[in-house]
Amino acid sequence: MVPSLADLAHTERLEKLGLPSLDERREKGDMIAVFVAMMGVDKIDRNLFVRNGGATRGQGKKLKKTSNFKDVKKYSFSYRCFDLWNSLDREIILSKNIYELKAKFDWDTET
Repeated sequence: MVPSLADLAHTERLEKLGLPSLDERREKGDMIAVFVAMMGVDKIDRNLFVRNGGATRGQGKKLKKTSNFKDVKKYSFSYRCFDLWNSLDREIILSKNIYELKAKFDWDTET
């Protein structure tokens, strides 16, 4: 706690200190997890969520979500992060490693 900022609201303190919110940190963590899975580092079958063939707009590594019939599924990993992943710029998606992805993702979310 910074004593001089004690009277400010939480969001104002984060802004003054230049810190990301919890939601922004979670989004970044989710994007890192998707990137790791897409690069094949994790032992996840990418065919379960990667769109097959065809031309896509924007970046070429779009992810697909399965249909949602249960309330539990809308809080799952795929529903939480696939829309954000699909909306990222091509240059972020095509990063060569995690460090490059983190740097590009930070820069993109600040603007």
